[in-house]
Amino acid sequence: MSIGNEGQQKNKSIFNKNIQSKLLLRHLAAGNKELLKLTHQIKTLNLNIIDVFKQLKSESEDVRTLQSEIIENKKSTLREAICHIPISLANC
Repeated sequence: MSIGNEGQQKNKSIFNKNIQSKLLLRHLAAGNKELLKLTHQIKTLNLNIIDVFKQLKSESEDVRTLQSEIIENKKSTLREAICHIPISLANC
């Protein structure tokens, strides 16, 4: 092989490696964009999950409040009913 031929082979090899490097960089950039999209989607999902838990917590507090109100209503209804029972029956 002549010196000129060897130089051309080296240049061709370097050129091919440069092309491969550029293609790899493009693939990496595309992969980074996909990762950013996925990261954004995960953040959005996490926020949605947090919102759902907040709603559940709020609803359970509402349920406890309603249960307390129901119990108080039952107590007051029983008190009123007892107060209206004739004395002769209440002493039984």
